[in-house]
Amino acid sequence: MKYNPMNLSINVQIFISSSQKQAWISFFMLKNFKIVLYLKFSTGVFSFSKKMKVSCFLFLFFIYAYHAKCASITQSGIRIPLTRNPLTVDRLKSAKAKSRSFYTQQLNQDVEIPLRDNKLLSYYGPISIGTPPQNFNVVFDTGSYDLWVPSTLCKSQACLDPGRRLYNRTTSKTRQCKECKSEEKIKYGTGWMSGVRSTDTLTIDNVQIKNRQFLEAMQEADGFVGEPYDGIMGLRYKNTVSNHIVTQICKQLNYVVSKFSVYLTNDPKNTNGGELMLCDEDKTKYRGELNYASEYLSGSWAVVMKKISLRYGNERVQELATDGSGFFDTGSSFVIGPGKYVKAIYKALNSTALEGDMEVNCETIHKLPNITFRIQAQDYTLAGRDYILKITANDGKLHCIVGFASNVASQKQWILGDVFLRKYYTVYDLNKRRIGLAESIHN
Repeated sequence: MKYNPMNLSINVQIFISSSQKQAWISFFMLKNFKIVLYLKFSTGVFSFSKKMKVSCFLFLFFIYAYHAKCASITQSGIRIPLTRNPLTVDRLKSAKAKSRSFYTQQLNQDVEIPLRDNKLLSYYGPISIGTPPQNFNVVFDTGSYDLWVPSTLCKSQACLDPGRRLYNRTTSKTRQCKECKSEEKIKYGTGWMSGVRSTDTLTIDNVQIKNRQFLEAMQEADGFVGEPYDGIMGLRYKNTVSNHIVTQICKQLNYVVSKFSVYLTNDPKNTNGGELMLCDEDKTKYRGELNYASEYLSGSWAVVMKKISLRYGNERVQELATDGSGFFDTGSSFVIGPGKYVKAIYKALNSTALEGDMEVNCETIHKLPNITFRIQAQDYTLAGRDYILKITANDGKLHCIVGFASNVASQKQWILGDVFLRKYYTVYDLNKRRIGLAESIHN
């Protein structure tokens, strides 16, 4: 039986029963040195007390084990390291080419916010599925719902990539499937996948979730060719949070809260992408206190944005947009906004076209205006150094690309992707259905 470490109280009284007068000095060598423990466990449902005699060594081991358990769970939650693929010109071109289809799609409250621009900067981490466990790297995506990995039965070009890890249903002892004959299709901005829905044991950092539903991908679009990750784990939720992956993990570890936190590093050349933390947040990775904004659309990780403005030093403020919404999306590389407003940003930056992208003179980054998003009553500002992506071309030339992209179909909705999330640490609170933000600390 597991006990919540926060509700465990231990009263210890030590008695030495020894005929040796100097027992307190040489107790490690005394066979009859004993410690009497009065233990009281309280789970909130029942209490248990016990008096027992144990050896000194067993006592020290108990204290060590208890401390280790508290340190790994109570104080720090589950930490999943994120890996990031380096930013290159080729990846930028590919990202833009693959994502153009999204910019012409209608975006409304009834449409799932798709994954975009994975080719540019992908943040992914490890999970396992099956018994014995089969290891995969997945994108942890706050812009989609489902968990999927490619199957050994998939014959698409993306599944045949060298190094791509495939799920083998025949080797898992815990895999079950009731509707394996009918395939489901999920559309993303970068393509689509089609697969069958199965259940198996999902393992994240040694925590097992039995009978977890996921999709075995039988077909994948060419948009996933060359990706460094294997699949996607959606972190949105439908209607209720009780079946959310994070909720199940936190409940299994006896956490009262159900939440997860995202920290992204800001060095595009470093493959250390940051950290996904389950059931807790890391206060050493952000400044000040978290400011919370309530979800306005349940399950979407979307908040109300009062306005967006540009500030030029301490002189002039240009109000850009009002009364919009912002979707937090770890699966998107850029900040994506309505076409007319993004066009105004390009103009304000004096940016020029570069093969479908917009770039600025790298020497002017420190002079670029700050772009501020007002989420509820709090302002969140991106400086030029935050929203300009520096890329070195194959010929050695440095390009400075604007980290904003246009969605011509949207009028009020913005996608707050990794350009925004690298600047701000985010906490996704499933219990209270809100998002916490604070400025990230980068070394």
